[in-house]
Amino acid sequence: MTDVGMAIRVAQTKAKMPTAELARRMGVKAPQVFRWRNQSDLRLSIVEQIAGIFDMTVSEFCELGR
Repeated sequence: MTDVGMAIRVAQTKAKMPTAELARRMGVKAPQVFRWRNQSDLRLSIVEQIAGIFDMTVSEFCELGR
């Protein structure tokens, strides 16, 4: 099972992308990204958008959370 919050944290670390930058690219405020980082699952549409920001497929992104 994939922990999406962990995948976000790992992707951010690898890309050296601050939470504020990810939030800006997602069109949300930073506190929302912090909430996502602490969740184990999210809606697929959000996962697809985040994966795209990190230039990954959904499968590649989800592997980061295993």
